[in-house]
Amino acid sequence: MRNCQKLELPSINLELSVLYALKDYKYWNSLCDVFHSVLQYFYEKFEGARLEDLGNPSNIVSDNMTNYEKSLVAECAERCLGFVETDRLNSCFQDLW
Repeated sequence: MRNCQKLELPSINLELSVLYALKDYKYWNSLCDVFHSVLQYFYEKFEGARLEDLGNPSNIVSDNMTNYEKSLVAECAERCLGFVETDRLNSCFQDLW
């Protein structure tokens, strides 16, 4: 997506988003469930999320992206959720285990 959309998307934004998405996640039933939760976070909360650098909370890394870039990430997550919800991705993960 970064190359196709010409996004400047620092990986720290993605990494922190995954941490935020899973911070209250208690049940690790399957890798697909975890991945679905992360995609759901990107779709529902990424655009408005305030992502603070864990080592320096005054550094708001989410400010490094434009609203347009954030909306593209959310849109991509929405499209990916279609794959997860059709169980195609779940069957791929089962093959890995």
